[in-house]
Amino acid sequence: MNKQFFSPLKAIAFVSLAVALSASCEYKEIADFPFTQNVYLPAAGFASFGAGANGLYVITPSIQGQPYRYLADKATNKFNVPLSVSRTAVNPSGGVQVNLATNADTVIRLITAGKFVVPGDPSITTEVLPTTAYTLPNEISIPDGGILANFNLSIDLAFLSNSVTATPKKRYAIGVGITGAGKSVDSLKRLAVIFIDPVAVLIPVANFTTFVDNAYKTVGVINISQNGTTYSWNYGDGTAVSTAVSESHKYAASGTYTITLTATGITGATSIRTASITIL
Repeated sequence: MNKQFFSPLKAIAFVSLAVALSASCEYKEIADFPFTQNVYLPAAGFASFGAGANGLYVITPSIQGQPYRYLADKATNKFNVPLSVSRTAVNPSGGVQVNLATNADTVIRLITAGKFVVPGDPSITTEVLPTTAYTLPNEISIPDGGILANFNLSIDLAFLSNSVTATPKKRYAIGVGITGAGKSVDSLKRLAVIFIDPVAVLIPVANFTTFVDNAYKTVGVINISQNGTTYSWNYGDGTAVSTAVSESHKYAASGTYTITLTATGITGATSIRTASITIL
């Protein structure tokens, strides 16, 4: 009977092929591949890219139920603009120390170029936010495993409040930028020019929408006021004034009623909005 013969040369060839196949299927962790961590200011991205971007990070009015770009705190006399530094990375390992600084030179160039001119009203001017009117941390740390670190540009609330009544009216701008980091810095998103119009963000504008449910003689009011801190609702039916932000109100009888909303801002200024409804 014939016997098959497995020569040493064949054995060596078989083992070599097995090793080669094993190596080609070896699992690789993502961290084994090269990647770059880029540090940037999200505010700079919002200002420079996307619909309506004009190169400025505009501090917009605070509207009930919508994202905000400032938090005013009368108790601490602070007008805080929440900002952050972030990084892009496949694997955000290791902490990152980021150095921050304000930049007035860029704002001066924009003023000179007419970036802040108000058409039809040259009396409204824009100035560099004075260094005595704000504080900014010198550095911020993105923690190991994290992609974001938050910080505030804290502006003196009394300074902005006084600007509301100034003549001529003044608006302010200041650049906030990354001056150094342990990682690569995105050159297109390293500087955000913060623009603040005190009148636009401190003076309240009362506004609301209504929905009438005649089956229950009830009206729902949705508060969409700007820059309000406290509210007062008068439903025109002799009931007590309500201080809720938004709510529903039940009427005792059919009729036409005038709803009055008074919104008070952080400076004490008020704004009033009325609307008539009919309960069947």
